[in-house]
Amino acid sequence: MPAPGLRWYHVTFSTYGSWLPGDPRGFRDKGHRIHSSGDHLHPPPAGEHAELWRRAKKKTREPVELPVSARKTVGEGILNHLDKVGIRILVLAVGNWHVHAQAELSVDKDEAWVPIAGAKRRTALIHRKVFPGGIWGRNGGLKPIRNQKHQAATFDYIARHADEGAWVWTFRDVKG
Repeated sequence: MPAPGLRWYHVTFSTYGSWLPGDPRGFRDKGHRIHSSGDHLHPPPAGEHAELWRRAKKKTREPVELPVSARKTVGEGILNHLDKVGIRILVLAVGNWHVHAQAELSVDKDEAWVPIAGAKRRTALIHRKVFPGGIWGRNGGLKPIRNQKHQAATFDYIARHADEGAWVWTFRDVKG
């Protein structure tokens, strides 16, 4: 059970340039003004929004990919920052293009995003020599977790990212 005034969320955010408007894997822009007919599980028809994707790629520097060697330090940086500001995390996965976490945050979504944004800023600052243009794309997602069954399914989904090469940490990894 979350503490009063808090709820569990599935948090997601991506590396810079890894998921642009018009992406052939499907996409949603902020506010859902434009979106494709597919998603990453069921891709849209080939070429849908191809011009939008081409323009976005032209305006953007190369996408940031987190090498395996950096994933643990980036993940630990995220965990350390969130721990310092009092955020409970059950599971965190850092992959080549994105981060997933299950976090206990404010019921107010705007307020809930503040510590996540802080963790993104902190890790970008720590790793600025390796990623001089920054690591993270703008924004991210906060999906409220509805119930215990949803929480368990989300936990398992995030933990399974280890099968794809992500660095994964769970609350079970805490010693003492």
